[in-house]
Amino acid sequence: MGHGKGGHFRSLVSTAEAMQHCNHTVNIFSIGFAKSPVINSSSCSVKNFLISFFNIPFILFKVVYNAKKVNPDILHAFDDPSFAFARIAALILKKKAILTKCGGPSPSGYFPLAPQLTLFSQEDFSFFTRTPRFHHTDIHLISARTRPISEQKQDLIEEIRQQCNLKKDSILFLRIARLNKKYFPGFQQIAHLIQTLRAQGIKCCCVLIGVIEDTVIREMLTQYEQEGIFQIYTDEEYTEQGSQFLSLADCVIASGRGVMEASSLGRPVMCPTNNTEFPVMMLPDTFGTLFMYNFSERATFANKNEVDSQSIKTLSNEIERNKASNYSKTMFAQHFNVDKAVSKYEKVYDSTINQTKAMYMDTLFHIVRVHLLYGKQMIKKVLIFFKVM
Repeated sequence: MGHGKGGHFRSLVSTAEAMQHCNHTVNIFSIGFAKSPVINSSSCSVKNFLISFFNIPFILFKVVYNAKKVNPDILHAFDDPSFAFARIAALILKKKAILTKCGGPSPSGYFPLAPQLTLFSQEDFSFFTRTPRFHHTDIHLISARTRPISEQKQDLIEEIRQQCNLKKDSILFLRIARLNKKYFPGFQQIAHLIQTLRAQGIKCCCVLIGVIEDTVIREMLTQYEQEGIFQIYTDEEYTEQGSQFLSLADCVIASGRGVMEASSLGRPVMCPTNNTEFPVMMLPDTFGTLFMYNFSERATFANKNEVDSQSIKTLSNEIERNKASNYSKTMFAQHFNVDKAVSKYEKVYDSTINQTKAMYMDTLFHIVRVHLLYGKQMIKKVLIFFKVM
């Protein structure tokens, strides 16, 4: 579901291609309202199933039919709705179904009762391992989900550099994020960071690349744009593969898998957080907290004043920035490179977990819930259509 360009789509593709690179046969089934450009650009075999509220039983039949033709050993889902289809297909075909929760806060309501669950964040790992409902679930923390970024849009990168018109001793930040209410507090942190650095005589600005999801937020960013704090790019040629602009930056401000993609290029990385004045520089002293919260805006620092001072100190000194760059590259090799996580997934795939009676009952509840969820999404689309008309 969604626009098909989010982090969990990219995480799925990175994991699938890493498995394929290690001589596993991989097929991707994409179920949703529309085709995902991220998934359909994968080197793996892809089959799309376009869904609506009215054709869910038919799509379920098609998924099972096509899965039977492929005859997989494992059905591995990367979000809640797709797992409903995977687990039913697994029951019918007598195969194993695994669910990966890709990100976001720990669930406050219903979450599928999977026999095997892989997680990206320590925050989720702590939640699920201490929740009695999941005591019979085999739970694994596998944070790596990114392959080294190589392809870059050099022509457009040079155009942006010229438009920013920054001199050699300046700092060019890059933030890739959707323009909406969720990410706006992070944009404000970036603006405050740039204003603080400029007050110290450091020339800098931030290139912001993202799809406009909220026109009000886009308008609110206009003032920062007029002050030269942000250079904003929202056209599809920039937003479709934002990671192809990472080499543009002297420092990348990111969350989630964006941190990992930037680290693959050895860029210093900063993360918007819940309670600091500025985005926080990823350093040995801050890594633990950032990692705990999956490098998300939920990260909270008790020593926020010290953390803010350390971020400014690092940016103000080229030697310190180089240290941050080297540390970023080291963290990619140790924690983020999915090629090195293949053996961990193989271990999960090889293990056998018996389904409990509660898991069988949950399967029925889950597919009904997903049916209603798609119905709700369809009603929203109709209401938006009438509103536009």
